Amino acid sequence: MKLRSEDTSRLGKLMLWGQRNKMIIKFCIIFVICLGGFSYILQLETIQTNFTFPHLNHVAWICGKTLNTLGTQCDVYESSISSARFSVQVVKGCESIYPTAMLWSALLAYPALLRWKVIGIVCGAAILFILNIIRVITMFYIGIYFPSLFDMVHIYAWQALFILLTLAVFLFWAAKVSKKETTVGL
Repeated sequence: MKLRSEDTSRLGKLMLWGQRNKMIIKFCIIFVICLGGFSYILQLETIQTNFTFPHLNHVAWICGKTLNTLGTQCDVYESSISSARFSVQVVKGCESIYPTAMLWSALLAYPALLRWKVIGIVCGAAILFILNIIRVITMFYIGIYFPSLFDMVHIYAWQALFILLTLAVFLFWAAKVSKKETTVGL
């Protein structure tokens, strides 16, 4: 099979593009592999039973304690939070586990020193956990005071906002790491 000159030209342009963007391509490949690995692990029954479901209960417990501290009387049973006016259950997808897996995948794919990755993994997970607590609490209050908005805010606003916040955490970390590594390298 003989390549025509325009095919050779396209192939050459594609190879040149690949050469110029090899760091981005490498980042994307590592990100997809890590995210796939985390997603697979998170679906394992043993992880669901020993980590995910206890985590959901823990999130509900923290939110219940916080709501009670803020003066909103509620009870918590496993992953359910109930008051006289509203009840909600923290279910899979309403926790910060998958956004954290996305963040960790990006951190692991980013070209940085291991110590900065570890700092990003620990601090990023903590930040996303706290943001999720805020999300659940705000959803509880929306359920009490604006029940007609609950589904819209839950499905559209907070989902999109949480993805953007996860991206913001990554970009903040990447900017700090790039600045530190540039300063250290001088």
